[in-house]
Amino acid sequence: MADDGMDKPPYEIGYKKPPRASQFKPGQSGNPRGRPKVAKNFLTMFDSEVNAPIAITEHGKRKTISKGAATVKLFVNMALAGNLKALPIFLNEMRRRDARLNDRKAESASLPPQLTSEEAEKIYREMLKNARPSE
Repeated sequence: MADDGMDKPPYEIGYKKPPRASQFKPGQSGNPRGRPKVAKNFLTMFDSEVNAPIAITEHGKRKTISKGAATVKLFVNMALAGNLKALPIFLNEMRRRDARLNDRKAESASLPPQLTSEEAEKIYREMLKNARPSE
């Protein structure tokens, strides 16, 4: 057979063995722009802003608190100062807070009493006796 003019590559080309011409050059990245940044949704941005620190002066001393905590302080102070728009909202929040606290107290009161070690051992032995196959 005559020579086709096609030279054989100096190494085997195949699965996981690309031709040298198409391989990455030294120092060249396979992903030059990197992974694209994901756009943040509104809730993520809102949470990051609410939790961002802010410096305030309270009683003549500087302290750093979150913006959310600063907003609550401002709102409570406005309600206490007699702001007619802030006062009903403040009272509603206080009622909701008291209701949640009362619910927690009712939950803890309805929990079963703790077993003594003797009672627990008695129950454990009864369970073992019932779990064993009868002989």
